[in-house]
Amino acid sequence: MVPGNAGDGTLGSSFEASSIAGELDELPSANADMQLLVGEDSMRAGIRSAQLREMFDHYISLRPEKGKMPPRDSFSPAALPRHLPNIFLVEVEPQEDGVPDYRYRVFGTALSVLFGAEMTGKLVSEFTDHNRAERSRRILDHVALLRRPVRTAGNFVSKNGMSVFGESIVLPFGEEGRVTHILADLDYDQVD
Repeated sequence: MVPGNAGDGTLGSSFEASSIAGELDELPSANADMQLLVGEDSMRAGIRSAQLREMFDHYISLRPEKGKMPPRDSFSPAALPRHLPNIFLVEVEPQEDGVPDYRYRVFGTALSVLFGAEMTGKLVSEFTDHNRAERSRRILDHVALLRRPVRTAGNFVSKNGMSVFGESIVLPFGEEGRVTHILADLDYDQVD
């Protein structure tokens, strides 16, 4: 059983996810200041961005009951149009070896510019920057395993070399305790 996971598909109680943060710090594109928060209470307390709080509140409102993941069909990317440039939605796709990969179904236009790639329709493993692909995959794996929302925050370098502080929320959708889709919303600012 995963710490903080009731094992029944509920979102469960909150805890700091230090183990995944340590794994991310080992990747060259990650920053040692990378922080992750897992679960509703920790996220409510930790989300700095008003835009991300709005998305998180919307996500919570979609749940069929407290503690359960909302189904994918409950979310329309057009529900919060100002978020569209900075969101991505992936579908969980099991591969032949049994390890999941994630196909981008929506990849916001601002993210395409920030990361220097248009990823709609592609797998996370197809990201041209191997370190960014691996970092994304590890976060998505973590969300899929826990079946709970995650907040990430840390510094990174954009495709055009700009130093950026980014905060994101990564939200699972699914049915019967199985994650089928994961939505992420990002907010970021240039660091001087």
